Amino acid sequence: MWATLFFFFHTTLSLVIIARVLLRPRVEPSVRLAWIMVVEAVPLVGIAAYLLFGEVRMKQAEVQRMADVRDRLTGLRLANAAWVADVPDEARPVAAANAAVGGMAALSGNRLRLLEETDAAMDRLVDAIDRARNHVHVLFYIWLPDVSGTKIAEAICRAEARGVECRVIVDALGSRALVRSELWERMQQSGAECVTAFPWGLPFISLLFQRLDLRNHRKILVVDNRIAFTGSRNCADMAFAIKARFAPWIDILVSVEGPAVRQLQSVFLGDWMSYTGRDLGYMLQPI
Repeated sequence: MWATLFFFFHTTLSLVIIARVLLRPRVEPSVRLAWIMVVEAVPLVGIAAYLLFGEVRMKQAEVQRMADVRDRLTGLRLANAAWVADVPDEARPVAAANAAVGGMAALSGNRLRLLEETDAAMDRLVDAIDRARNHVHVLFYIWLPDVSGTKIAEAICRAEARGVECRVIVDALGSRALVRSELWERMQQSGAECVTAFPWGLPFISLLFQRLDLRNHRKILVVDNRIAFTGSRNCADMAFAIKARFAPWIDILVSVEGPAVRQLQSVFLGDWMSYTGRDLGYMLQPI
């Protein structure tokens, strides 16, 4: 009896998933075929895999809000920047992808510095925050409450004490250790505005409405529209306590000065305005 019920349940669900795969618009035939093979070849696991990763599911209200913010910011980016007219051949694919995805062209007149692959590199971020006079914007996918993470949090608290406006975004999943720590509370009590990207609430219920693996993986720090830091490095020690067996985690961290700082500012503001609904587009203008 149980075998019959399982067969009926699996067959019905498989047919529903396959019908969905076949009817979805703008999907390559090879992708359709691959998903059908997975669903049919691996009972239940294939169905679960499709439900988890097969489609980009986000709340429609959030998608529309992000689109509206992106359109709003497009007209506010630095108008008199020195565009790169002749992009070198080796950089054209990257420049084209950046223009297509982010709506930003390559700019000249920037100064980039590759920072050292040590814990001391985070002191450069702390120093920039300590020199801030107007605002500090911070966005990290993973921010750990370790030595480096504590240094950045304490610098933000000091900046707020000087009257600097500090805004912080962290991914709700990647930075859950920070959000649950007293550092998060200290930053909020200091006056810093702290928000989480893609809060996930009750995971099993959220799975029905959105993909939990779609996270905000950005790493951006912008100070006074003057200097920015970005790269692949999260706000954490090289020991990377949450994945210690992979340490030291080697990543890139770059300081940026010049017109590209406002492009990074635009990326931060796009996320901030999408998550909070507060329009800060005016901050793209020179201070």
